[in-house]
Amino acid sequence: MGTRILSRALAELTNADFTLAIVLSAMAVECELARLFMKWNDIDLRYTRDPTPADQEKWEKQWRKWTMVGVRLDKVATLLTGDNFDSFLSRKPRLLNPIYTEYPTFTGVQLTKDIFIKEFFHKRNRIVHLGEIDFKQPDGKLCITLAITLFQVLKEMDDQRIKTMDAKHAAQRAATSKPNV
Repeated sequence: MGTRILSRALAELTNADFTLAIVLSAMAVECELARLFMKWNDIDLRYTRDPTPADQEKWEKQWRKWTMVGVRLDKVATLLTGDNFDSFLSRKPRLLNPIYTEYPTFTGVQLTKDIFIKEFFHKRNRIVHLGEIDFKQPDGKLCITLAITLFQVLKEMDDQRIKTMDAKHAAQRAATSKPNV
């Protein structure tokens, strides 16, 4: 769902509705964060039993408690990688290259979740909470670039969790397999 919303945000950027592009791109990132949180809670529980609707409701309730996007970025990063968002980014600086390439003013700035929040989510908040609708093309383009980068960061985190899970299962299979004699 998040990727479809991001595609719509890109279309709005092309159609010069920069305000809607900002809102939709932020919504897309938040959808992807929630999707990954639910996905990995579901997978983790399946090792012991099948999840129930009550389990899903518990995860949704837990997700709703984390109202700040910075908390959500850290919670998902920790679930997927064992590190908070900023620690993960510090180990994978290449993920930020699209931002540095497109926006040289960020070169030399350590991009952390606080930069994403200030440059991206605060703009969305100004639209949604304060009714500001006069954003221009550079604002929309920056927010789309930040959203795409966040999607790439989240994909890398998801891939890392898959690799960790695969390695764990391979080790378990090796430990339980008996050599043929």
